[in-house]
Amino acid sequence: MAFALCGFSLADSQQLAQQAMQQLVATGGGAVAAALEHARIIVTDGLHVFSRPGPWLVQSLEVLVEALHGEAQGYGHEGRLWAPLEGRGRGAATAAVT
Repeated sequence: MAFALCGFSLADSQQLAQQAMQQLVATGGGAVAAALEHARIIVTDGLHVFSRPGPWLVQSLEVLVEALHGEAQGYGHEGRLWAPLEGRGRGAATAAVT
């Protein structure tokens, strides 16, 4: 799952994503909580990647590659343009939320 919140810094996006996850668990019940426990959840810097398609297009693609397949190719964007959702490990499931 990827949070790409247009107009929000990485730190602000992390806070909003954490709140969204809490709401999903609270309203979705045990099945949602179990699914999210095993999901790979990343948060991106909404001020730069995905919301600025022209000058940041290459970096946006690099963020996706690094976040989804960091073992194959790292670009050094983790912690600067994207981060795993705090308090969570890297699971196996991925989906997109924008």
